[in-house]
Amino acid sequence: MKKYFYLLGLISLFVIAQSCTNHSKSCNSDSNECNSILKISNAKTEPTAVEKIAKSNAFIDVDINRLAEQTAKGTRADNASDISKAKAAIYRFYSHVHVNGNNQYECTLKSAKEINVSQDVFDALQNNLDEMNKAIELCSKDGEKMNVMPITDKYLESLLK
Repeated sequence: MKKYFYLLGLISLFVIAQSCTNHSKSCNSDSNECNSILKISNAKTEPTAVEKIAKSNAFIDVDINRLAEQTAKGTRADNASDISKAKAAIYRFYSHVHVNGNNQYECTLKSAKEINVSQDVFDALQNNLDEMNKAIELCSKDGEKMNVMPITDKYLESLLK
């Protein structure tokens, strides 16, 4: 039960960040950068598929933005394993993200090679992180108090499901 409560808290953060971003500046509708990670993270996958991919360090190259668009429309991915690959990439990336002293998410990775994903995957994940940080900053400037959730082991484990 705690796992679901924690996941709900993280989802709330993304929803709040999305609404603050939309309030001041709309997201790029072509790339859907603001909420693509959330959509993919919530997609159903084979129970052990994501973990196998994430831990195997197999190279990952999927179109995260296309997958997010398909999930948002309620359509199935062209290739069912692409969702598992995307979730594994999210896991690898967010394993290197923490909240810094400025209450912003910071990624310690310098390149896609460090987590064995394509440059396109890495860029989509980094752009999503940048959009979340912009939303946090906008909310702060508007006087809204933001409780930025840290990336914990529980959250990372939830991505593997």
